[in-house]
Amino acid sequence: MYRGTANSQHSRPSSDHIRVVPILAMRTLAHRFRKVLGLASRPRSLTVTITRRCNSRCIMCNIWRLGRRQEELPLAVITRFLSNPLFSQLVELDLTGGEPLLRQDLPELVRYVAHLKDRTLLNLRTVALASNGLLPGVVARGVEEILEAIQEKFDLALVCSLDGLGEAHDRVRGVPGAYPRVRETLKRLQKIKARRSNFWLGIKTTILPVNWEQIPGLMEFAREQGLFHILSPVLFTPERFRNLASRGRLDVLPTLGEALIELYSQESLRNFYYSYVVVDTLTRGRRRVPCTAASDHFFIEGDGTIFPCPLLNFPLGHIQTHAPDDILASPRRKEIARKVGRLPACRGCLEPGCIRFSQASDATGFLRFIHQEKTQARFQTAYVSEGLAKYF
Repeated sequence: MYRGTANSQHSRPSSDHIRVVPILAMRTLAHRFRKVLGLASRPRSLTVTITRRCNSRCIMCNIWRLGRRQEELPLAVITRFLSNPLFSQLVELDLTGGEPLLRQDLPELVRYVAHLKDRTLLNLRTVALASNGLLPGVVARGVEEILEAIQEKFDLALVCSLDGLGEAHDRVRGVPGAYPRVRETLKRLQKIKARRSNFWLGIKTTILPVNWEQIPGLMEFAREQGLFHILSPVLFTPERFRNLASRGRLDVLPTLGEALIELYSQESLRNFYYSYVVVDTLTRGRRRVPCTAASDHFFIEGDGTIFPCPLLNFPLGHIQTHAPDDILASPRRKEIARKVGRLPACRGCLEPGCIRFSQASDATGFLRFIHQEKTQARFQTAYVSEGLAKYF
C-alpha cells in the first residue's frame, strides 16, 4: 500500500493532478449510473486464492485448520477463467493463500498470465503476492522464477507478513522461530529488489491487541529497510479467515479505537488515503467511503467460489461452472452490487485492498480526501505511493 515517498511538498497542482481529477470525477458518475441500472464494469482488480495450504498457525486466521481439504484449484481452471476477454481492463491480479508460494506451479501460472498480457490481459500492471516468509529459500527461488517468467511485462509486488519484532511475531504467527526466518526472507528478497526495477517489496502488519505496542517499531523497521508497509486492523470474516469466533478477544476497535485514530493521524501516515478512511470511519462510527465490490472487483476463494470481496459471504458463482460474462450479467450479482456499502459488514470495513480497488472507480471519498488539504504532497502520496497511478 505505501510505496515510496512523495517528493513534492508545494501546493501547486501537478500535471498528474490536473489530468487525473477530472477523469476520477467522470468515472465516479459513470460507476454510479451503471450501478443504478444494475450494470457491471469490466473488472479492474481480481483476488484469487490459489491455495489454502499454509505453514503458519496465525491466531487471527483459521485457514491452516482446513488442512488439505479443497486446497488448490487446477492450473487449467484458473488460466481458462483469466483468458476471458472480459478481463481486458484488469489492472491488478492478487494471488493469495494460504501461503501462495507453497503452490509448486505458481511460476507456471504467472508465466501464463504474462502470455495473456499480449492477448486478453492488455492493461495488467501488477501481480501481487502475500507470503508469510517462513521459507526463505522457497520464497526467494519462487520470486526469481516468477520475475524471469514475466520478463518485465508488468510489476511483481510481494508483501511479507510481519506482526512484531522478535518473539512477538512468533506468538502472532503461532510458529517458534518465525521472526528470524522472515528476516532472512526479506534479506534475500532485498538483494533481488536491488537488481529488478519491476519488483516491489513490503511488509504487512495486522494490528491486534497482543501486538499493539509493537506498531511504532514495525513502522520504523519498514522505513529503515525501504519497504512499503500495509498496516491494518484485524478483519473478521465467515469465509475468508473463518475467525468470527475470535472477535471477542482479538478485535482492536472496542478498546483501541481512539488510539487507532491517533496512530493514523500522525504526520508519517496522514497523507495516505487508507489512513483517511480509517480515521473518518472510526470518527463517524460508519464508513462513508463508497465501495465497488461486485461491480469491478471480486474475490475468488480456494475452492473456486466467487464472492464480491473477502468480507461478504454472498456467493456469485464458481469459476469451474460460470463464465465471467454470465456472473457479471446475473441477477444475483446485480442484487448484491446494489447492496454493497449498506450491508452490516460494509459499515465498518477497513479492508485495504477493497479500499484501494474502489477508489479508481468511485472516487467520492478520494476526491474529498485530496481537497481536504490542497497540498501536492497529499495527492502525490495517495496517487503514487498507494498505487493509484497504475489505474491510469
